[in-house]
Amino acid sequence: MDKDQIALLLAAEFCDIETMQNLLDRGVPIDSRDCNQNTPLHLVLDEECVEFLIKNGCDIDARNSKGQTALMVALEKHFSRVATLLIDYGADVNCCDINNWNALHIVSYYVYELHFLVRLLVSKISDIDAVTTGRYEGHTALSLAALLGNKGVVDILIQAGANVSIGGYIDSRTVFHNAVLEGWTDIVEATVNEFNVNTADCDGYTPLMLALKYVNWRKGKHYVIVDLLLKCGANIYLKDNNNRTALYYAVPDVELIILYINNGAYLEHFEYTKIHKSTLCREQILRNTELCIQIAINEYNNLNLPKVYQLYSSVIKLPLMKSLKIKNNQNVIVEIETSVKCEIQRKTFCNVMDLRPLVLKMMAVRSLIANRF
Repeated sequence: MDKDQIALLLAAEFCDIETMQNLLDRGVPIDSRDCNQNTPLHLVLDEECVEFLIKNGCDIDARNSKGQTALMVALEKHFSRVATLLIDYGADVNCCDINNWNALHIVSYYVYELHFLVRLLVSKISDIDAVTTGRYEGHTALSLAALLGNKGVVDILIQAGANVSIGGYIDSRTVFHNAVLEGWTDIVEATVNEFNVNTADCDGYTPLMLALKYVNWRKGKHYVIVDLLLKCGANIYLKDNNNRTALYYAVPDVELIILYINNGAYLEHFEYTKIHKSTLCREQILRNTELCIQIAINEYNNLNLPKVYQLYSSVIKLPLMKSLKIKNNQNVIVEIETSVKCEIQRKTFCNVMDLRPLVLKMMAVRSLIANRF
């Protein structure tokens, strides 16, 4: 690259049309390239310069080292007027860079509010569901917009017929998974009727699992999403690749456990184990009489009561008395023990080694006397 070519590239970058004209008159190639294979058209920031270069015969779809055309660069940099002008002059909106991103992918990911550009590209793109490679492998323009929470773009693409069920090649997460994962409530609400709420990703995570797994560390917590998924038929008993149900990821959030239990869930051993290890969660639950009674109602037929009594004297009695704030009154203790024994006699002896959630057993015993104290 000689000094005249460098001068042309600099003139383009600074929108110096007079200098560009002089250099072209001296025979400098209009598609001179820099070290990143950018042509002058990749570098211009002004519509007048774009028109000048196009009218002088530049290659409107020339690619740089990343495979990007001038249109892609303009969209990535939010130069909406330059991008619109390039499209008007016939720039190919279907060109793809080295990661298979086209103009629609870029505008869906980088340009948040310029919906007119999305509509313009949708009207010209040949495949609205084209998928990317590279870092975001397998994503469509729709899934990229959902990942960023760009509901306006999501609405436009869905109305244009974009497929909501295409998932990333690496994680198999669809538009809906991404919206749930990122906590974009408005997008979840907009797409829930277009999607099977029980579809799992490559790790076996359903949208409900993702919402519960990440709800604790996201600002504000998206209980609304969890509630919406449950109301729309999310299966609370499905298990991921680690054999865990969604409730496992709700611990130690008592509010989520309440929401989950109110939708008919019951705890399994591994879920109990996590609760049992979470002292804060266990204490919060035991202080919540309403929750204890609700859990007892839902869980009572599933309890292994022989095991309850077996563990009662060493494990249940003192924590129960403490949680109920009952003094060591022998009459109270006898009454509790009698209640437990009566319930054991009513049940068929099953599997003593069936370690049902101990915390729920404590709650069930507590519920027997909840109205008395």
